[in-house]
Amino acid sequence: MYMFIPNRLELTEHPEIDVLPLNILFAKSKTQDGKVVTGSALYSPDISTLHVDAHRIALTYRNPIDNLWIVAIEYDAEHKSWKGTKSSHGKDLVVSFGSNWEGFFKQVTLSGLQNGEPCEFLNLPERSSR
Repeated sequence: MYMFIPNRLELTEHPEIDVLPLNILFAKSKTQDGKVVTGSALYSPDISTLHVDAHRIALTYRNPIDNLWIVAIEYDAEHKSWKGTKSSHGKDLVVSFGSNWEGFFKQVTLSGLQNGEPCEFLNLPERSSR
């Protein structure tokens, strides 16, 4: 299982949004025909969805292969906590909560890729048996 902790999103014109991630990576590996195959999907921020007010900062991240696969990240400024919802075509698949950056993003990405999630595949080299 893979867990990824993203860097913070830093925009000069919006310094308050550094509570949001730069991007979100999901991955999963399996053995197929004797080789390890890894799929990954790197979700990118859709800045047009940015919402900032005194209580909440929210942004939607999209899978570039199929932008109906999304992750909505919300930061609750009052409680200093996050909520993340991964959805596909309007159906919620994974919901995560957390009150610290590292723990929250471990929860968000721990589910890895979902069945049918569009991703890119990477064939890893075989290990030598020394």
